[in-house]
Amino acid sequence: MAGSISLRGVHVGYGARAVLAGVDLTVGAGDRVGVVAPNGVGKSTLLKVIAGEPTPESGSVHRAPASTAVVLLSQEPVVRPGEPLLDVLDRPDRSAVQLSGGQQARLALAAVLLARPDILVLDEPTNDLDDDGLARLERHVGGTPAGVVLVSHDRAFLDACVDRIVELDEFTRRATEYLAGGPRTSGARGRPARRDAG
Repeated sequence: MAGSISLRGVHVGYGARAVLAGVDLTVGAGDRVGVVAPNGVGKSTLLKVIAGEPTPESGSVHRAPASTAVVLLSQEPVVRPGEPLLDVLDRPDRSAVQLSGGQQARLALAAVLLARPDILVLDEPTNDLDDDGLARLERHVGGTPAGVVLVSHDRAFLDACVDRIVELDEFTRRATEYLAGGPRTSGARGRPARRDAG
């Protein structure tokens, strides 16, 4: 059985400042969800909650079944000095820190994709990728049976890869979900998929 993850009424804050306020989201096999918001509004925090850290202050995160595997590709993949590629991909022992930024981005992406998760969470996966890397990523996102949640400022990539958009409001920190209704110009939105999700 394919896994799914559901967030209900999720609230995350730092001190008195709310980062996420009452966010609802469900992602299952085959779903393609893009998360959009201005910088600093909580996109990366939402992805981390989906991946299991941090635990929300209130609300719930439920995996069905409990063994559902969620894998996160962080916005800035960590490559430890001296770490051989053999440890990451079980092949060449060239040091990963010798790679260019684009090569490191591909390495981190490859490691995540090889994990074969039920839910794949990608934070700015298009950063540092060349045209070939973007095309490969787009094909994988389109072809994987996993549910995918991703953040990207690349509007063309979002248009090609997602069927739902979750927008985080910079003032209320709540989420509203839209259907991704084909190509959109900057500032335009798709059709509302359902009521305010927050």
